[in-house]
Amino acid sequence: MKYSFKIVLILSLIFTSCTDNKKIESMELSEPQNVEIVDNSYQINVELLSKVDDAIAVYYTEDNTIDFNDKLVTWGEFKGNESLQKISIVLPEDTNPTHLRLDLGNNKMQEEVHIGKIEIKRAKNSLEIIPENFFKYFANYQNFDAKLDTISNKIIIKNNVNDFKTPFFYPTEELVKELLKI
Repeated sequence: MKYSFKIVLILSLIFTSCTDNKKIESMELSEPQNVEIVDNSYQINVELLSKVDDAIAVYYTEDNTIDFNDKLVTWGEFKGNESLQKISIVLPEDTNPTHLRLDLGNNKMQEEVHIGKIEIKRAKNSLEIIPENFFKYFANYQNFDAKLDTISNKIIIKNNVNDFKTPFFYPTEELVKELLKI
């Protein structure tokens, strides 16, 4: 009797479990209505061409100054490539940058970097910087050879490998104004 009770108990558990699984499989999930996913992180997408492995950095401040430091920086490493590639750098969530500085590489063998468009976005707001407008948003301090190539429609930054300096671009007042809108 104890043996048959155990068999009945085990069989009832098996059939009950199978029945529950069938119910779950047949349930349909409805799509959420009017749900909006909000991401509070700034994302900076940079199209660039670099033939050697390197990294770019986005320094930022949140206090309306250009006092950039190693605490408020996000790096994006990339592999060298013969064509444009998109490098995405995401700032920490709930960061509210007032100023951005773009540093293009620290590889001393980097002879040349080409920049296509740059997109700065947060949630549904964004700023697209095309090469023709690069120097409207980023200052060229003449420390290195950076210019717009109208034929390829890219910013070309040339480095002297014998006297390497990391190319960097401070924000202009125009970029500061646009960051407030993002």
